[in-house]
Amino acid sequence: MDRISLLTLISLLLSCGKPACENKNTVFDQFTPETTEYKNELLKQLSLQKDKDLSYWFDRYQVKDNKEYILVDISGKDLCAKGFLLVTNWTDTMQELRITKGEGYHGAKLDGLRIGIKIDEAQTELLLTEVGKIVD
Repeated sequence: MDRISLLTLISLLLSCGKPACENKNTVFDQFTPETTEYKNELLKQLSLQKDKDLSYWFDRYQVKDNKEYILVDISGKDLCAKGFLLVTNWTDTMQELRITKGEGYHGAKLDGLRIGIKIDEAQTELLLTEVGKIVD
């Protein structure tokens, strides 16, 4: 790789603003974000964090069982995880993600993201309840 290509790559990586984080939680290693075990552990870890210390980054849009989800990267103090969030209320802020199926938004910061919970005997669902703005 030549010097200019290397400098360009480094500049792109630094400009995205997404902090590097390292998972230290074995539950997040053992299960996938779609599983109840992962979601329950994520809820536990989120309850230990302050909202102001959490950052959310768009990973991808996904349809599963005729339901629409987004996968987000979540980072905070001692937290590095993914959230598999069911989206039932596509606000004006989120509508572009739905229309484009997330194309072009990978790595975008989701400011003001709020997560709700729906628990029944079959499963735990994490709900995307609000996004203030998308910073791309």
